[in-house]
Amino acid sequence: MEANKIYEDLVKNLANSFKSEEIKVRSLENDSLREQLITLVNDLLKLEIDDNSSFNNIKWSHVFGKGLVNLFKQKIKFEKPDNKTLEDILSDLVFYQTFCFNNFNVERDVLNRVEDFDEKLIKELAFIPKEVREQFSNKIEVEPEIVDKEKEKPNTGNEDNFKSAGFNHNNVKPHPFQDQRFYPYNYKPKYMKLIKHILIGFVLTFVISFIVLSLLLNIGSKTIDSVDQFKSWGFKDDFIEKYNKTYTDFKWTLSYSFLITPLLSLAGMFNLVFLILICTSVIYYLVTPPKNYRDQFTFSYIMLIVLVIVVFSTCYNLWNIFKYAFGDASITTASIASVLGVNVMGINNVDDLLKWYNDNKDAINNMNNSLNNELPYGAIKALFWIFFIVSVVIIGFSVFIVVINPKRDKEKVMKAMQEYEKYISSAMQGQSYEMDSSIYEPEEEVNEFIRKRKERIDGKKEKKDKKDNNE
Repeated sequence: MEANKIYEDLVKNLANSFKSEEIKVRSLENDSLREQLITLVNDLLKLEIDDNSSFNNIKWSHVFGKGLVNLFKQKIKFEKPDNKTLEDILSDLVFYQTFCFNNFNVERDVLNRVEDFDEKLIKELAFIPKEVREQFSNKIEVEPEIVDKEKEKPNTGNEDNFKSAGFNHNNVKPHPFQDQRFYPYNYKPKYMKLIKHILIGFVLTFVISFIVLSLLLNIGSKTIDSVDQFKSWGFKDDFIEKYNKTYTDFKWTLSYSFLITPLLSLAGMFNLVFLILICTSVIYYLVTPPKNYRDQFTFSYIMLIVLVIVVFSTCYNLWNIFKYAFGDASITTASIASVLGVNVMGINNVDDLLKWYNDNKDAINNMNNSLNNELPYGAIKALFWIFFIVSVVIIGFSVFIVVINPKRDKEKVMKAMQEYEKYISSAMQGQSYEMDSSIYEPEEEVNEFIRKRKERIDGKKEKKDKKDNNE
């Protein structure tokens, strides 16, 4: 079901709930009902933000939110649920309808009916006259009979009536979207587990190659311990004078040659820790056994997007090495000019820095040639090629996963919803209805998945208990 259709159904159910005096009165007395109404408004908020849903060109979450605040006479914090899917929201709605029928005998048709309403009407309905409150409060309060617990059972209101009608809330089948047996996608990739393991290998190689490359950029260095070295390269007197005022020696690392943030700096450490945390999260997601039958055949798009963004941003931070590896040797001379121009000469203007570079081009080239002979530029290039190839493979592999990732089977989902609606409608009328079993996966496969998952959990628990006993 599309987001806008679910949004429309939520709006209609909330509007008709505001029109129902009994539901409004009961919501003041029943915590569960009150929480469900708040949940439906939160679901509206999610659909508005994530799917840009609306009904009659109006965003209704603030309308019903204000209505509930006025109705309950208390502050309410409405929040967008981040982890809910459309199926979860639909389940909230179905559960709400079932709850209203089971407890207050309000039928689904009443909650789903189409009637005119607007923001002004909802605002007016968020008020309960005293006589109405007394009427429904008296109606719903059930005095338990005083009985001998050994001989009789007390009167529990309408619950037994519903059970005799064949609609016991505790025995209601779960919605297909909440059933392990329901697989809402168009096919099952056979090798998704292998694909995840391959991706783990690429991500680990990506992280390790980046760490090694970063370490080499900071470890590979030359200490210029005498100003005579700069003189031999041909730097002019004004540079020598300013250098003598600030430095006695200068440790030149490979990170300076490519204008890359040093690993031991605050920014460098932050970038490294951020990269490791993100990649660790991705690997944890990949190695964690699926909790649901359907999860073993699918891949999280959000995780792929995060991974690709991290790979792109990391490669961008190494852009100067990228240019150097592809033959742009001038990047190191430009970096030398930038580092010395800013740190020694105190130049902060781009035009002035370019002029200083042109005036000292020969000296900078001589320094660059000397550093090329003494620092491991070849190792940097080789490591970068490994890093770059792995990065390209990860991005390409992510695109491949997007292509093979199962897509939602709209016809199957629609049929499942229709079957469940028939089941609920029949149950409300005291009739039985067997849902079409073809919407579910073979029970043997699902049970085998559940059995293996239980064995894993029991095995971990047993190991933990043994470890605790040994301690």
